[in-house]
Amino acid sequence: MDREPTAPVPTVGSAKVNAFVNLAAARSYEWAHVQYPLAIMVGHRQCFTVEVAVKFRVLGAVQINVAGQWLRVERPRRRALLAYLLLSANTTVTVARLTEALWGPHPPSTSRSQLKNDLAAIRRNLAEAGYPDLLRTQTAGYQIDLEPGDLDLLVFTQRVQQAESELAAGRAAPASDLFRSALSLFSGPALADLRAWFTESAQSRLEELRLAVAEQLAEVDLLLGRHLWQIAELTELVAQHPLRERLRGLLMVALYRGGRRAEALAVARDLRKVLIEQHGLDPQQEFTELEARILRGDPGLAPEPDHPISTQVPAQLPKDIYAFVGREVELKRLAAVADEVDGPNLLLIAGNAGVGKTALATHWAHRIAPSYPDGQLYLNLRGFDPGSNPIEPLDALARFLRALGADDAEIPREVDEAAALFRSLLAGRRMLVLLDNAHSAEQVRPLLPGARSCLVAVTSRRALHGLIAHEGAHLLELGVLCADDAKELLSTVLHDGSFAVDVEATDELSRRCGYLPLALRLAAAHLTCHRHLPIARYTSELAGDDPLAALDRSAGETATVSAAFGVSYRELSPAAQRMLRLATLAPGADFSLATAAALTGQTFVQAGQSIGELRAMHLINEDQPQRYSMHDLLRSYCSARAMDEDSAQARSDATRRMIDFYGETVHHAYPLLQPVRAKIAMELAHPPLETLEFSDRAAAIDWYDKERESLLGAIELAFANGWFASAWQLNCTLFPFFLLRRHWPEWLRALQIALAAAEQAQDLNARLITHNIFGIACRQMGENASARHHFTCALELGTTVGAPSRIAAAHVNLADVCIAEGRLEEGVAHLRIALQDPGYGHEPALASVTYHTLGCALLDMQDLGEAKAALTKSLELAHASGDPLMAGYAHLNLSEVALSQAQVGTARAHAEQQLELAVQTSDPLLHATALDVLASCLAVKSLPTAREHWRSALRLYRELNHRREQSLADWLATIETQAEPVALTDLQDVRLHQRHLR
Repeated sequence: MDREPTAPVPTVGSAKVNAFVNLAAARSYEWAHVQYPLAIMVGHRQCFTVEVAVKFRVLGAVQINVAGQWLRVERPRRRALLAYLLLSANTTVTVARLTEALWGPHPPSTSRSQLKNDLAAIRRNLAEAGYPDLLRTQTAGYQIDLEPGDLDLLVFTQRVQQAESELAAGRAAPASDLFRSALSLFSGPALADLRAWFTESAQSRLEELRLAVAEQLAEVDLLLGRHLWQIAELTELVAQHPLRERLRGLLMVALYRGGRRAEALAVARDLRKVLIEQHGLDPQQEFTELEARILRGDPGLAPEPDHPISTQVPAQLPKDIYAFVGREVELKRLAAVADEVDGPNLLLIAGNAGVGKTALATHWAHRIAPSYPDGQLYLNLRGFDPGSNPIEPLDALARFLRALGADDAEIPREVDEAAALFRSLLAGRRMLVLLDNAHSAEQVRPLLPGARSCLVAVTSRRALHGLIAHEGAHLLELGVLCADDAKELLSTVLHDGSFAVDVEATDELSRRCGYLPLALRLAAAHLTCHRHLPIARYTSELAGDDPLAALDRSAGETATVSAAFGVSYRELSPAAQRMLRLATLAPGADFSLATAAALTGQTFVQAGQSIGELRAMHLINEDQPQRYSMHDLLRSYCSARAMDEDSAQARSDATRRMIDFYGETVHHAYPLLQPVRAKIAMELAHPPLETLEFSDRAAAIDWYDKERESLLGAIELAFANGWFASAWQLNCTLFPFFLLRRHWPEWLRALQIALAAAEQAQDLNARLITHNIFGIACRQMGENASARHHFTCALELGTTVGAPSRIAAAHVNLADVCIAEGRLEEGVAHLRIALQDPGYGHEPALASVTYHTLGCALLDMQDLGEAKAALTKSLELAHASGDPLMAGYAHLNLSEVALSQAQVGTARAHAEQQLELAVQTSDPLLHATALDVLASCLAVKSLPTAREHWRSALRLYRELNHRREQSLADWLATIETQAEPVALTDLQDVRLHQRHLR
């Protein structure tokens, strides 16, 4: 036989109400208004449905209930065999029928033995699941015995029969509940995971059964006036089954009753097109008649009087914001996104507490409200309200549904059902929905309309990444006001004709409020209520140790800035709370991920998780990649939290971890800037779990530039906490960074602290090293007397402790001072002493510096041959030690020697090599001097080109505040109008003057 064996699938009863032509017949029913929809749980609708412990599923994937968990038989053929037995429950199935069900009319020769093995395996599976006696062997075959509640298909059939009984008795509302309850048993396509001979026909019959019941449910809902609820469900079903005329007819009635006649007729036209193009047919007469009735507006298609079509147009936007100022950039961006034809219809405004998210969203919503004539919905979701919990999605949906005209009896009790109704009511409308103060994506998602004609704006302290990833939300992250807008806000609120606004004081007050709109408004309110309080005096209160307390006095208990911050803080995990507290110990304006890891004693990955949580809550800002800052008022709040929640020891340990992290990092970076470091053994109480590694010199310099303020603060913190070794060691290890960037006031302040720390530690070696570096700083600034003092102290301390190499270094540095002061012979004598020390003179990096200084002295003494030899030796040693900076300065002075010898080509070659090294090392002074000497080389042939190089050098000298600036500016003024090349003799005079300004 070629036919497929028929699996016994129950049929739906024939009791129907024809939604197309016989609407009036249903009006005699006794309406029973029952809450909709039916939740399938014990006790919700006890008179009609009691939940039973279903043991097996076939309305979806074939599964077995094992102790509350749904599992499936692993092997596909055995799963199919079990499904066929379940579909044939309570009847005996012969071996021949089972064989044909699995393999069809041409089974394999081993089918009998395979079937026997499969049945034995199923019996074992059932026993393991707790159903040992369910599968019985009969004389004629096999049988599974089930109670009515054991199989989802049997429960489905029972509920459909109950629904039809209720409908026959004129109780449409309970019938609707039961139909929907039955349909909810489908978890997907029936027998979804089966591949056997019988499955295709069984699946088709079960799908037809589902559609028939869905059509009955739609008819009953239409009779109940629930046409708006059905639009979304019927639209989806029609899309899945475009040729099913009855579904289309029901959808047309629902649309027509919803006031959307044009769309209802479009559904009919679409069916005609599909039928003609694919089958060459016309719709049936019943469908054609329905189309004609809709076309002429037949009163018989009108909804029941008890269920009129809602024409309510909600206008729920709160009052526009008083004294709204600024935000023009953000308003333009919101408008551009809203106007984009194919752009997102979901906008997310996220930012920290008090930053003005609600104000911006409300003001913008009022601006665009006329573009949404079907109304505006607004709801404060209370995601971060002090003293209240976030509004549940079902509660929010109920409020919106009531605003759209639904009464309480019509509002579903399940979130999914209510959300579907909400989408149906908004379908085809152009509405604006403002969801303020959202807590999570899960809270927002059910409140989103399905129609693209609606626009939704959400505000939240969180970034709500789920909405961005899955719903395509456009994110606008909101910061504080700019300074001008903050001042305008204060001035607008304060200036009412009777209050004299002090402009200068208002500027300072804005700054003390951190330009945070909430703080600005509270400050303005306080001043308005205390009209005799000068702004300057109130501002001085905010400048005290506790600015938050001063601001909080301006508001009620729950409207304070502290209260706003507190809600966000309590939303954090304990780890993120701890990080936020300890981050206030960081001394700079911002901090890095690595610094946060050190403060909390975590790895970078662990710290990154907390950082991500803080970023998502907009409690910290990522101003640069992996660098974070927090608002000053939030820092004040978190600092207070740290004092309350972290012990003094815990705060001290965190600070020491941070300082040790800086010390370890700078120590590792030192060789990238200078080949030979001072021999300093770093004392680390808490070595970091992870150390930053720099790929090259540029990366190390970039890190220093970003951490400069924090590094200086760390030195001050170390001294203040009595960690004197850390204070002087960190300072001295920063020497190559200080020398490169030449931020003189900062360096001098750090050196003063380091010297005081060395003295407090009573460490002669520390004092020696610090005096030497202090002298170098003074020498770089041209303060030769101070430099001589520090170098002399270093020489004396080196003699005291017996450190020959440090004594030699002091001699070299004293020689540099002597040369600068014109005492050349004395300088050369110091250098000869240094070179006699075997530990110094034979160390390439150290000897390179010594020979370079000797070369400079000999150059000034006009001993050009010896100068060239010394500088060439310095260059060789610099290359040998891998010191590009020293090599650059050797090239500089070799260029000076060549110019003095009128060897312009050689001088230019050295200058160009110096310029390459300057770019490589990112040293601005080396760059400036390279341009300076290169210009001298070019000036003898092309003065315009030379002038451009000198101007570039002048800009760099000016940025460095270098003493050569004025000399070069005077020279440029001299040659400003000169057209001819400069004479070599004039250039030699200029170079000599520049060298004297080393």
